[in-house]
Amino acid sequence: LEQERIAKSLGEGPRLLRGIAGTGKTLIMLFRAKMIAANNEDINILILCWNASLANYMRQAYDMIDFEANARVTITNFSEFARKLVGCDQDAPRFQRILNRFKPSPADRFDAIYVDEAQDFRREWIEFLYHKLLKGKPEDRNLLVAADDAQRIYCDRDFRWADLGIPMRGRSKILKTVYRK
Repeated sequence: LEQERIAKSLGEGPRLLRGIAGTGKTLIMLFRAKMIAANNEDINILILCWNASLANYMRQAYDMIDFEANARVTITNFSEFARKLVGCDQDAPRFQRILNRFKPSPADRFDAIYVDEAQDFRREWIEFLYHKLLKGKPEDRNLLVAADDAQRIYCDRDFRWADLGIPMRGRSKILKTVYRK
């Protein structure tokens, strides 16, 4: 119930959920996506994480949330998403050049993008998602980021949100209660 309450109260525009493992960041993100998708059939939401097994878990958990949603919600890992979008794996030497030159079509853009385990995403990936793939004015773009600053498996974060031109100041929620046993 606490995660549901938080998901309903987040508001529009960029948001940051911070907390250690088990505080419900992923569930808040999934519930918010389904709630928004249930209330607006024309919305297009992208939910990204780092690895394929987490993406599989997230798809299953999303489907188990107990109400219907007809909007388009895509849940995948960043590598698969990038490969489909730009035809190149994120480990390829030319990947960053391709991202920098990429011109998204209207079909490539999203009304909301949610990033789980963002501590493992590179600066350039977050910039690409926020500045090129999200619709709307910067302060209104619906980027929801969940991160655990104590956990970095794949890479060290080398940026502050303000460095990316993402207005996160005053838009973050620190989750302290651990629900996982």
